Amino acid sequence: MITGLIPMIVGTSVWAGLDSAKLHLRRYECGISYGPVVLGILCSMFWFVGFPWYLSMRHKILSGKARLRREYEPWEMSSGQMSPKGLVQPWQGRKL
Repeated sequence: MITGLIPMIVGTSVWAGLDSAKLHLRRYECGISYGPVVLGILCSMFWFVGFPWYLSMRHKILSGKARLRREYEPWEMSSGQMSPKGLVQPWQGRKL
């Protein structure tokens, strides 16, 4: 019975790692937002918690309910950070 469980754990963990790269999981606010390799290892080590957690986060991302991290949120053009010519440093007034 255990011998049939190990290939399933390894297979689903590899799938979670590859799928997280396609979904750009690192961009979202959640406790499981790691890179694909780390996510695959964590899912294989803590499969009973990690894999369902990944599936729930995947569902939130695909349904549009997941929150982006602050550094990946879109900028507002009226905030003074962007100009028609590109990014402006407000303290110097020059483009990067």
